Amino acid sequence: MTQWWGVFLIVLSVQWGWLGIVGPITITTLIVAYSGIPMLEKTMKENPAFVEYAKRTSVFFPLPPRKAS
Repeated sequence: MTQWWGVFLIVLSVQWGWLGIVGPITITTLIVAYSGIPMLEKTMKENPAFVEYAKRTSVFFPLPPRKAS
């Protein structure tokens, strides 16, 4: 995803380059909402260690861990 957003930033330097936003938005939506994260969580939800890990960890952006509740 980072690569797609990087390419978009590069093409902003040409006329009509802003139309390149379609690619990064599409790939980000697919990974975050449909194919990447949801599919992984669906397959891992029966693993108690993963469930505990998911409670403490940010889904997409690397943020500091949350305190376990």
